Amino acid sequence: MTTQTTAPKNTGAPAQGDTSGLIGIPADLGRALATGGGILTVVSTFLAWTWTAEFPGDLTVYGYPGGLQVLVLIAGAVTTLFGLASYGIKGLGWLAPAGADAALKFAALAAFATTWYTIIAISAQLGGVVNLEPGGYIAAAVTLIAFLGAL
Repeated sequence: MTTQTTAPKNTGAPAQGDTSGLIGIPADLGRALATGGGILTVVSTFLAWTWTAEFPGDLTVYGYPGGLQVLVLIAGAVTTLFGLASYGIKGLGWLAPAGADAALKFAALAAFATTWYTIIAISAQLGGVVNLEPGGYIAAAVTLIAFLGAL
């Protein structure tokens, strides 16, 4: 008696247009959203997030991140690097040798959590969202986009 084994047709790689993530968007679109969100997160740290210096860290200065903006800047840069590494860009293979998906999700979560903590703290401490500058709204939006894309 002989046993014939047929190799499965599933290679383990996601199919084109596969929507198996938590949100249900295609993997290539999610990766693009996460990478673009990481880039815009870095840019948003160079904008003022509040108009008053009463919040610790003085987040009122344009062009010079301060306080918690520095943490968001680092998280955005790491998100961007892992996003670029997930595309297989030369020179970034050492960053995620086993794949960048999990690291990209964690970096996007870190940027999202730090940004939203800061935005909520500004609103709570200073008396509402009226105390946010456009940079705060932009940072909140782009980190949410990056996080949802990474999921």
